[in-house]
Formats: sequence, structure tokens, C-alpha cells
Amino acid sequence: MNRTPSTNSELSIDVGRETLGCSLSEPAQRLERPALILNFAGARSMSLAEGPYDIGSRLFVAAGHRVASFDLPFHGDRVEPGHPDSIRGFSAAWVNGRDVFSKFVDDGRKVIDALIGRGVADPGRIFVSGTSRGGYFALRLMAADDRIAGAAAFAPVTD
Repeated sequence: MNRTPSTNSELSIDVGRETLGCSLSEPAQRLERPALILNFAGARSMSLAEGPYDIGSRLFVAAGHRVASFDLPFHGDRVEPGHPDSIRGFSAAWVNGRDVFSKFVDDGRKVIDALIGRGVADPGRIFVSGTSRGGYFALRLMAADDRIAGAAAFAPVTD
């Protein structure tokens, strides 16, 4: 697949007790009113730059829109010392009474607030997508935030 020229930046977003790293990809030539898609697939680097998880992200940028991502709990920069990473990490946290899913939704809403505040996103022109566990998290975020206009979940883990 051809690569469309884009600019990539790293943002720091305060979500309360921590600062989240958020990756943003923008096309060199964007539409007058670009939409934003938040894409999730483990670590944010997978979501934006590792196939096949980044296919939707690349297509969205190629069409003139913006894409952003932040790490799922226990992935990328959010791996906690002394805890397992990946799906084992948030599974263990859940078993021990920590609701990482609600925290992700709260963090996602704060990320959306910050991106709107920075002029990167417009309510109603925000979409979410994700693969596997990222699809599950994306659906949870969409269900909790009416500024999100739609979702695409690829092989989502669901309950």
C-alpha cells in the first residue's frame, strides 16, 4: 500500500493521575473539515504504524483525515512495573478489582476533550476503531461518549 505523506507528532495529555502519550498522524494535505479516528490495537505504535493494525489509519490519513491513538492499559508506555503486560495485565487487574475498562473510557473522554481543545477534532466528526481487544475498548468508548459518530471493530473481543 502506498504511503501518503503525513506528519506525525507526539502529544502529552493530562488525564488526572497520569499523563498519556498520544500519537497523532495528519496528512500533508488535509480536508477543510477533517474527521478524527481514534484507532486502538495494543500499543499506539501498532495502531498507527504496524500492519495489519494500521490499515484503517493509513487509509483515513490518505483520504485527508487525522488519526490518533494512545496505549491500551498494560500496553506500550502503560505497562505497570511488577504486573504482566498485554491482555494478561488488564485481566489480572480486573480479577483484583481494578476496572481498567472504565478507566480507559474516562481517559478516552479526556483525550477527546484535549484534542477538541487543540483544534484537532470536532464533536460529531470523531470515530473509533480497533482490532481484537482494541475493538472492544473502542466500542466501550463509543458507547460512553456521544461526540463519537461511529465505530469499526475488527475481530473484537466482546462480552
